[in-house]
Amino acid sequence: MKPIQSIFDQFRQRGARLTPVRKAVVSVLAKSKKPICVEGIGSCLMRLGLKPSKVTLYREVDFLVSGGWATVLDLGGGRKCYEWASEHHHHLVCKKCNRIEELDAHEMESSFVKFEKSLSRKSGFADLGHSLEFYGICNRCQ
Repeated sequence: MKPIQSIFDQFRQRGARLTPVRKAVVSVLAKSKKPICVEGIGSCLMRLGLKPSKVTLYREVDFLVSGGWATVLDLGGGRKCYEWASEHHHHLVCKKCNRIEELDAHEMESSFVKFEKSLSRKSGFADLGHSLEFYGICNRCQ
């Protein structure tokens, strides 16, 4: 990951404001080892003495996702978590407690890329990508 200061420089180059909340959201996402939901981000910011509204938090994560700095993990049922954009990877998600684990699927990635290329040729869709999550019951919830 690029140093946070270089991310802030990118914001400035794009004419984006650097508010205390935006800086804090970037810091929380960049330091988080797992995807984190908006409520979790809000809790981290509260510990830092910031009290942004939920609307503000959603605007901030949407800004980061649209700029390519963060990615969204859709857990279904309207529940989304966010993580700092990094090397492409997949997740295991517990259906009971929503625990999320990063999945090492590097050996399968070439198969996914081949499938995307084939799908692109057959469908006419361009610039395909994928997101893959596996859902089950974790060992803590069994």
